[in-house]
Amino acid sequence: MPRGKALNLTGMQFGRLRVLHIGNAGKRKGRWWLCKCECGKEKLVRADNLTKGRTVSCGCFLKDMQEGKVKGKRAGRPRKYGSADVDGAARANPGEYESWRRMIGRCQWTSARGYEACGGAGVRVCQRWMDSFEAFLEDVGKRPHDGAVLLRRNPDGDYSPENVRWGTRREVAESRRAPPEEQSLFGDSLYDDMEDF
Repeated sequence: MPRGKALNLTGMQFGRLRVLHIGNAGKRKGRWWLCKCECGKEKLVRADNLTKGRTVSCGCFLKDMQEGKVKGKRAGRPRKYGSADVDGAARANPGEYESWRRMIGRCQWTSARGYEACGGAGVRVCQRWMDSFEAFLEDVGKRPHDGAVLLRRNPDGDYSPENVRWGTRREVAESRRAPPEEQSLFGDSLYDDMEDF
């Protein structure tokens, strides 16, 4: 993004925070946004803390982690495969884990490749999958082959069990060439989420 052009975060979701409007931070440096947490509290957050994933709640997420209500160490951000805190299911399914991690990144983090087509366009990941890689794996299953990529049947729909399936790169290429009216025939359109591109 060119320097001096500020991104409008109004309405965007970052973890548990929904951005309401630009906020007044007094003499503090940077651009600040007033956000509303899922728990109902409002919090003033600096823009880069939102977009880089450093702040994902009003503080309730950390409290929930400490009470054992939420698992993980990175405050809602998908963990990179190979890190010490990745659990057994991720270690046993590295390809599926990487697809899950990229899917969340495309919808949550403005710096992620493909964000403009997903999170920037209002596409979200269902809460069940946001909370758990195991739930994602249970719903979509293992990749049928090494080259499989995630496809959304409805390109305007969110990432959810009824809208996601494994596909091939060839299907991705064909869906790019098909006119929009052909893509939505019988509710089974294909869409490239730029997972591996």
